[in-house]
Amino acid sequence: MKQPKPKTPEQDKRKKMMQLQMIQQQLVALQQQLQLVDQNQTKLESAIQAIEDIQKAKIGSEMFTPVSSGIFVKASLKENTQFLIAVGSNVAVEKSSEETVSLLKKQNEEITKLRDEMVHNLESLADKGMMLETELNK
Repeated sequence: MKQPKPKTPEQDKRKKMMQLQMIQQQLVALQQQLQLVDQNQTKLESAIQAIEDIQKAKIGSEMFTPVSSGIFVKASLKENTQFLIAVGSNVAVEKSSEETVSLLKKQNEEITKLRDEMVHNLESLADKGMMLETELNK
């Protein structure tokens, strides 16, 4: 059975440099994913606030309703307690404002847990990267 060749210091250094580059790439990817999670969380919080504001609005009040990104139409509020929620495949279900806010808050809690996990992974990777850098700078 063949014995593996002992590594030279130069081979070991190259290996650590490659590992460091991989960690840096993973850090960048994780930071980008974290930004997307933060954006989703902001959208959820905005939706919760909007529903709570609509609940307080008087029936018949005028408001601008989004049609598309940056495009709005003036509308009159006919209902402030029922909302349609898209559930996929062009299907929507009607929910009360309380049910809708509850659903959004639950989604926000799940995203918060995911975000916490991602931050933990990011910190762990950063620590590994710093240890490798320290070893390389010896």
